[in-house]
This record gives sequence, structure tokens and C-alpha cells, in this order.
Amino acid sequence: MKMTVLRYLPVLGLGLLFSVRATAQQLKLGLQPTLLKKEALLELNSDSQGLLLNRVPKSAISTGGALFNATDGMFVYVTDPGEKCLYIKANGTWKKLADYSSITTDNIAEGTTNLYFTQARARSAFSAGNGININAAGVISSALTFNGRTPDAAGNIAPAAGDYATYYLPYASQLTLTAGTGMKATTTATKNLNTNPSFTIDADNGSAIWNANKLSSVAVATTAPTVNQVLTFNGTQWEPKAPTGATGNFINNGTAMQTAANFNIDGYGDIGRDVRVGGGVVAATATLASKLTLNSLTAGSVPFIDATKAVAENNGQFFWDNTKTALGLGTAAPKNKLEIAGQATGLGETAFTSGLRLSNLATVTPGAPNSKVLTINNNGDVIVTLNPLANNWLVTGNTGIAAGSFLGTNDDRAMVIKSNATSFLEFGRRQTVGLVDSKYTDPDQPITYVRSAMQFEAPGASFYKPIFYVDADGNFRMKGSSAGTDLFEFGATGSANNGGFDFIVGDDGDEPFVFKSWYHATNTYTELIRIDRNGLGINTNGSAPAAKLDVRGTFKLGTNGSTLNNIIETQVSVTTSNMNNNTSRIVSNIYLPGVKVGDTIILNPASDLSLGLAISWVRVSATNYINVAFANLGGGNGLNPSGTYNVVIIQ
Repeated sequence: MKMTVLRYLPVLGLGLLFSVRATAQQLKLGLQPTLLKKEALLELNSDSQGLLLNRVPKSAISTGGALFNATDGMFVYVTDPGEKCLYIKANGTWKKLADYSSITTDNIAEGTTNLYFTQARARSAFSAGNGININAAGVISSALTFNGRTPDAAGNIAPAAGDYATYYLPYASQLTLTAGTGMKATTTATKNLNTNPSFTIDADNGSAIWNANKLSSVAVATTAPTVNQVLTFNGTQWEPKAPTGATGNFINNGTAMQTAANFNIDGYGDIGRDVRVGGGVVAATATLASKLTLNSLTAGSVPFIDATKAVAENNGQFFWDNTKTALGLGTAAPKNKLEIAGQATGLGETAFTSGLRLSNLATVTPGAPNSKVLTINNNGDVIVTLNPLANNWLVTGNTGIAAGSFLGTNDDRAMVIKSNATSFLEFGRRQTVGLVDSKYTDPDQPITYVRSAMQFEAPGASFYKPIFYVDADGNFRMKGSSAGTDLFEFGATGSANNGGFDFIVGDDGDEPFVFKSWYHATNTYTELIRIDRNGLGINTNGSAPAAKLDVRGTFKLGTNGSTLNNIIETQVSVTTSNMNNNTSRIVSNIYLPGVKVGDTIILNPASDLSLGLAISWVRVSATNYINVAFANLGGGNGLNPSGTYNVVIIQ
């Protein structure tokens, strides 16, 4: 055997992404770059680095991949799990380079490898004490013997003359067959199996010499059979047994002689053709595969068994019209699929009974009413009509009502809903309901007249369940729950022509009135006004008012007033030196947080100034700073304006 392994000696090409001018067309990378082997176009030399080829997934070199049609000679390293190896493009096909790490002489496939490749291992295996030895040339050594002889130089042991007689078939090739019990005498023969090993054996089946003790490899009992017994399998063996007819496969005449009849069957009979009974013979049980003809009966009569257990008829009371496919009870001329004509005889039925009784109706549980009912027409026919209940509103509720159904009237009559004979709700035209007066004059205005208070379900409210009501003074009001336990109320108030309208909210005392606007484009709510016991807040954005009137934004006072942002009260400290008589001074850059250029400043001393001192003017010099001018108007020398001043900033 010769081992054939695909070997590709890699020829590696490296494209360099730069362009240089050089006289030598060679490249060496790594150690000793100037020592070149002139036969090598590219040389790599390193004792600590290697060549890392392009790494791609298996899909890149498969059908449809970016490298599937690459030029022959290209190498790549495939990174997929289970691969992790080099591939080369050769003869238009990507092929895996052999991985020798997993090839040993223990797993070389039979028939694919020359045994000389594994001669050392083979010699070791065959020379482990079993008497077989293979030399270095692969020849079986003299350790192997046959009948005392050893192999020659080629490893063969030539047969000797005595081997044939001692070890092969001719040593006992004569076979003799002699006729005996069950075999014909003419078949006696002696054959040399080496030259003519075929025989023909004829069984002597014409002689009464057989004793079959098995059928289909199942033993047959030795019990002698008796009359009318059959061979039956009892689950273990075949045995003679009287037939039981349980499977309907036997005609059993019994132990007695047959009576005077064409046939006598003791048991059940299954007749597969017509059975005609005319001699008064009655079978206990009969199964008919076709039909039974009773010539003595009238066509159309329905047979029944009378008191004498004979087949009888009464076609005037029990009749089948096969042409009309109609059944008549009490008539031989039914005019419907089933017609009951008259009452039964001797049962004492009342005059208004029809002859049909459904005895289970008194105890059956009725189902839900549907859209149809059974009724009787003038001819006595049972007909199907629409259920009148389907057009009525039931006190137990309706189901499956038709589209367009309604509860109400079809003419100009008020619809009234009452309880305890008292009207609570009325519907109709204003005139029909009787509500036209000097203030409401349209007689045709549709009106829902509520004649009671209206309270609403509020599962989340502990109390103050929402209610519309009218008080004793005729004031229409609404009261309800807020946040589960708080109260809100609004409506008309007053009496004796002194009316009003109020809003109430409270319980703990801190519940506010809030007015909001909603903008649909952004689905946002903006709080406009908030009123609580602290005051009224405008644009406070959910915060309680900080004053009786809290405006957080611009405001305007008076028709011709200016739009302002803030009015701020604060204090500022002024420090300066004494002033002589009839002099003036500007104190600059006094720090005042929050002030800005353009603001109006009102400045007053927190305590009295010395007589003769005056504030000439004040202005904002820069953001957070003001200048103040003082004058000593004849007050004498040594006056000083230093001190605390109250400031009003108007922005």
C-alpha cells in the first residue's frame, strides 16, 4: 500500500503598497537585510517573528464570496471554528493544505497506505510474542511455520504432497445415502464430494408413514378427535375441539339428528341473501344483508309486534306513504311529513289536546329564547314563526337583538320610565312632555326630562359621590369628590331674587382652583391661574402664590401703563467721606446685585440725612452697580451721606 497525501509546498507572494526606485529587484525583511540570496525574490529572516497571512472567513472563498474567483496560487488563513487552517487556490479550486498533526500510523485508512510507510510500527505489532515477525524489508520471517516448514526468501510456504490428503476436503470426500423410512430406495448413492457434490433426495410421500406432529412449527396435541370436532389453536398448541360458533364460522348441527327441513342450525345464523318466511317458522334472531319480504302485509303498513308476539299491521293508524315520504299516525293519508290525526283511544285526553305529548317538557330546563318558535296554523300544521319575545324588551334582559332595535315609541307619545309608579325619566318633544313655557318656547325641541337628582358611580371616592341636584330654592348645583376624599361644588346660589354662582373646593383647606389651557399639537397643559387661601397666582406653574397677588411674568397697570417684568425692593450700603459746605459728590460703583442697565432706581435713606444733605440723582452704571450723586446745600462743613439706603428697582 502507498499513502497518498495531498501536499502543497506554499509559495508566498507579498504585494507592497509603496513604490520605490531600486537597482536590485529583491526584498529582504528582518535580520541581516543586506545579506541577500540572489535566487530569492522575497526573503524573511527573524528568530522572534513570523509571516501572518490574510485571515478570512470560510464564506469569503465559498460560492459568492469576495475571493471565490481569485487567481490560482493565492493563500489565505480561514478562521471559522473547525477550520483554523491554510487554503490555496489551485486549478480553479480552493483546497485545504494537509494538517499532518492528526495523521499517525494508528489511524491510516485500510487500503490507502503502503504498509512499508509504517513498517517499524507493523513489525512491532506483529512481533509482540504471537510468533509472526516481519523483517525490515517487509518479509515474513522464519518464525512462521506450517506443518513444520518455514517460509522461503519471498515469505511463501509451498504446499507439499501430504498437505492435500491431510488438510483438505479429499481426505473425506466420499458420501453415501441409503434409502430408509420416508426415502425411496432408488435414491441410494455414493458420491465423491470433490468431483460431484450434488444429490437428489426423493421423499416417499405415498406411504402411510407420516406422523405430522406440527403445523406451522406449532405442536399438534396427541388427543384423538371425535365426531364434529375441528382442529383449534388454543394459544399453545393445536387440539381437536367441538366448535362453539363464537366467531360465526361454523354450521353446528348439534348432537341430535336433523329435523325434517332443508337445513337445521343450532345457534345464530347470518344469511347474506333474501329470506322469505311463509310457513310460520319464526327465527329467534336473524341478521339480513338484503331485505325481508312479508307477503301477507299491506303495502304502506308499518309492521309491529302485537299481543301474541306476531308481526301485525294497522294501516289506518300507523301508515308510511313511501311516495310522499310521509308518516301518518291515525290516518292512512298523511298530508305532512308527520301527521297525527285525532287522539289516542281510551286515554281520556281533554278536548284541546292534539294527540302529541312531549312528556319531558314539564321537567326540562328551558334555554334562552331565540328568534323563532313553533305554533299551529288553522289546518293544524306545526309552523315556525318569529318569536314575539324577540321584538320585546324583557325584564330579564335581551340577547342577540337585531340591528336597529330600540326601546321607545313609534308615535308622538312621551316615553316614560317609572319606579314605584313615579316618573323619573321622560323622553319626547318639549310640547309632548309638557315643558313649553314663556322662557322655553320651541315645542319641537327634543327633551330628556330628568325628574330626580342624578348621582354617578365613583369607585375611587371615599365619600362625596358626584351628584347633580336642585336645592329647595331652585338652584341647580353639582357636588362631587376630588382626589378621593376632598370636596368640590359649584352651581347657582341664593334665594328670593338674590342669586349668584359659586365655586367651592376644600376639605383640608389647601385645595386650589386651577385654570389651565391645552395645546393639542404638543399635548401640553399650561397653568394660567392658581387660587388658594394664600392668594391668586398668575403663571406660578404649580407653585402656591407667595402673595395675595403673585404675578410671575410681565404685567401692565393702567390703560397707558408700561409692560413691566419686576419691581424689586432691597437695600444698599453707601460709604464715603465728609462733605464741605456747598459741595457735591458722586459715589460711583455701589454694588447692587440684580440691577442692570436700563432699570429705573428709586433710592431713599433708611434713616434721616443731616440737614443740608440731598440725593441729587441715582442711575445704573453697569450690571450690578449704581452711581449716586449727593449735594451739601448749605449744611456746613463735615456732613457725611454714608449709611443704608432703601432701593426700589423697576425692570
